[in-house]
Amino acid sequence: LGIKTEKYGILVDHLKRVYQIGDSKVHQFTERKNHGELNDLEEKSWLAHAIERQAAGGTGITDEEMVAISGIILSASVDTTSSLLSWNLLHIALNQDVQERVHEELSTAIASTGSGDGRLSADIFNKKTTPYLHAVLRETFRLTPAAPLA
Repeated sequence: LGIKTEKYGILVDHLKRVYQIGDSKVHQFTERKNHGELNDLEEKSWLAHAIERQAAGGTGITDEEMVAISGIILSASVDTTSSLLSWNLLHIALNQDVQERVHEELSTAIASTGSGDGRLSADIFNKKTTPYLHAVLRETFRLTPAAPLA
């Protein structure tokens, strides 16, 4: 309709800023990939594979489209991730033995793979380091999938 209110202007400004941040993040990720600086989880990500396909020339996707698609995927994943984590917390709260085993596994992983300061790092969430945690997450998803299967 062409009506541009003050609030509409603020929304447009915020969306532009979100795009700038996303653009910066995608380009930083691409640079890190090109220099071989991604960890195992990052190497397996959708974005890493999309960058490879784009570099091979088979996608026809521009950098601008890559940023937009990444933003859409991130937005869509927030709801499913928060839902999965909520269900996971409920299942763990209802199963004290599972909670204790996950705690033990994470404590051991932090002590053996961390920097010694007791902080979490991406390495701790490697499937080889925390296999029980991964099994619990998969079981939660099986019991309470993000979308109906039938």
